[in-house]
Amino acid sequence: MGLIGDVLRQVFMPKHDYENLRDKLGLSYRDRTGDSEVLPGAFYLTDQETVDYYYMVLLLPSSVVFMASVAYLVAGNLFGNRLCQSLL
Repeated sequence: MGLIGDVLRQVFMPKHDYENLRDKLGLSYRDRTGDSEVLPGAFYLTDQETVDYYYMVLLLPSSVVFMASVAYLVAGNLFGNRLCQSLL
């Protein structure tokens, strides 16, 4: 619960006030020695894995949907104009 409270304070307090509060209460995670994890058992990604997941999960599917939308709009515009002209 201490970590959640610290995160909420960091989000909602002005930076200067939060840093002063951290200094007064000793809410620093930098004081820990070694390479200990803040959330033990959590899954941490390396920078390269983060980039790979970004491309796989966000960029590629978004670009597929975008290209399908463009193809749909272009086809509708081409065939829709021809249909309207043939009806006149």
